[in-house]
Parts: sequence; C-alpha cells; structure tokens
Amino acid sequence: MNKQLKALLMACLLALCFTVTAFAGETELQYHGYTDETIKSDFIDSVWSNLSVCKTKDDVQSYIDAYEQMGYDKMVEGLTQFQDAVESLGEVSSEGDFHASVDEDDVLTATQVYEFDNGAAYEFGLTIEPDYIQDTFDLTAMSFTDVSDKSIGSILKNAGLNTLMGMGTVFVVLIIIIIAISLLRYVPGLLNKNSGHEEKTADSEAAEAVSRPAAPAAPAPVKAAPAAGAEDDAQLVAVIAAAIAASMGTASTDGFVVRSIRKRR
Repeated sequence: MNKQLKALLMACLLALCFTVTAFAGETELQYHGYTDETIKSDFIDSVWSNLSVCKTKDDVQSYIDAYEQMGYDKMVEGLTQFQDAVESLGEVSSEGDFHASVDEDDVLTATQVYEFDNGAAYEFGLTIEPDYIQDTFDLTAMSFTDVSDKSIGSILKNAGLNTLMGMGTVFVVLIIIIIAISLLRYVPGLLNKNSGHEEKTADSEAAEAVSRPAAPAAPAPVKAAPAAGAEDDAQLVAVIAAAIAASMGTASTDGFVVRSIRKRR
C-alpha cells in the first residue's frame, strides 16, 4: 500500500514539473516595447487592412511599383505572391494562428494565417527591422504562402461537399419539374371551362335571337282588278260590231267605230 502511494506521489510531482516547465517556456515576446498583441495589431493587422481592399491585380500593382522604386525586392516578391492569388480569395472567413519571433540580429518575423471564403488558407508574413537612427521600423520583406490543407482527407472532404451540393441542386430541380408536371393536369380543365363559357354565351345569344319575334313581312302589291262595267261594255261593243258586220255582209269589223251606246227603254 505504501509503495503504491509513493508511486502516485512521484507521478504527481513529475506532472507538476512538466507543467511548470511548459509555462516557463511560453513567456510573452517583448520587442522594443511591443508585445505579441501589439505586434499583431500595429504591424500585421495594419498592413493587412491596406492590402485587403485590393480585389484585382491592378490594385496590387500600385504597391509593387512603389516598393520597386525603393528597392525592397523581398517586399515586391511577397506582393507578387499576393497579386497572383488576390482575385480568387474572396473575403476573410476566419483567422488562424499568429506567431512572432525575433532572431539574434533583432529582426522581427510575424506571421498570421487567414482563411478565405474559397476554402483556401494563406500565411501572411512580415519581416520588420528596427531603424536605430530614425527610431522607426522598416518593412523589409513580405510573404503570402498557401498553407491550405491539401491532404487526401481534405481533398475527399471537399469532393464530398461538392458532390452533396451537386446532388442537392439536382434534387431541387427535379422536385420543381415534378410539381410543374403535376400542375399540368389542371390545364385542360381550365381550357374546357373557358370554352364551355364561350359556348354557353353563343347558345344564349342564339336562343335570344330565336325567341325574338320576327318583323312582319311587307304586303305584296295587289294588282287592281278591272272594273266589271268596263268589261261588260267591251263585250257589248264586240257583239254589236259583229251584228252590223253581218248585216252589211262584211267579214271584218275593222272599219266600224262605236262611239256611244244608248240603252233604249
């Protein structure tokens, strides 16, 4: 029992020693009065805020031209790396690890990982050297390195996401097509309804026309009948002319003219 207790105490002491050593090694960086937090805000964030407004290669070219004139080749190299990728980055979606270190020549190197909308991750780095004469700091180098996870697992993950997105789009389109096809069965009913309404309108107009009384026909002209007295006189004249012709021994009545007929009592 005592041996087990001693072993447990020894394990606790060893763990405590490792913990103290780890915390002792993580001391905060001090650089001419700057800490990790102020190095990030005053150098990394400040420079990135100016670069992040660049959306095209032409926007970055003005910075490249300025540093070429000043002879800062390492700044031009980093800006060229950024120029090659700027049009495909999009907006920063999240920030990754920040790291700062100082070498024996008192040169500060600070890096910040940015993750973008397109899924890429880039490490943005700056090299800063103190100017003791001017009591300022000079940006002497810049880097913009692709640190995207290109492992097989990451590639398969992105491929799976793309596949799911494509399948989802296909299913959505198919659902829309199915809904559109199912609605087509109502189209004939709507067309028949409209045609039936037009037929009813035509039938009602025809029925109204039939029920409406026809206009009376104009009376046909009636020829006037000859007067009965005039017809009798003509027959009488013909009889008299024939009797005179017989008495005179002639066969024709052309030369006779009856001027008047008097009835004797």
